[in-house]
Amino acid sequence: MAGAMQRLGLSEGSQWDQIRTIVRRIDIQAASIVVHLYRVNALAAWRTAVSAGVGGRDRDVIDHRRGALASGETIADEGEALILSLPVRARFHGGRASILNHSDAHSGAAQADMALIKAVARAHRWRQMLLDGEATSIEALAIRFNLDRGHVGLVLNLAFLSPDLTRAILCGEQPPGLRLTHLLDADIPLSWKAQREMFDRLEAH
Repeated sequence: MAGAMQRLGLSEGSQWDQIRTIVRRIDIQAASIVVHLYRVNALAAWRTAVSAGVGGRDRDVIDHRRGALASGETIADEGEALILSLPVRARFHGGRASILNHSDAHSGAAQADMALIKAVARAHRWRQMLLDGEATSIEALAIRFNLDRGHVGLVLNLAFLSPDLTRAILCGEQPPGLRLTHLLDADIPLSWKAQREMFDRLEAH
């Protein structure tokens, strides 16, 4: 989890109110996870974390943050936004899809659960619709997509998973026995540390 915290400039105990001041939206694409950050807020958070030796210019702070990225990961400066790209690679074998972490592309161990991936993508899309005012409530989302209100609420909980756990799902590195029904039935805590403990318990079974 510490790696994702370093990428976003957040502490491990960060709560949703702090996350949403930095993360505008997360796009799940075929070959990457793209995190759109509010530039001003991200830079402010990063400045509090950098050492005194880092210059005060925005470019210096961004370059320092780039130093915490893994191979293939990038941060692009897009004016009012910073775009964090985390590559993944999909491959198909035997009719099943696997999504591999870019740095582990040759391990062959990742086994993606497409139902989980689609649910996470949908959760982030619905959350962004609520934030942008495209939908005014969970009820409005349920009516728009002709779904049960309760189901929409449960899926939306997946948008609050930590970046590390989200990436684990997208890279097929979630506990082998974890299914979408487990997450929909779980009372997902906002604390990222508590989420990790919940995943660890699932992995132990």
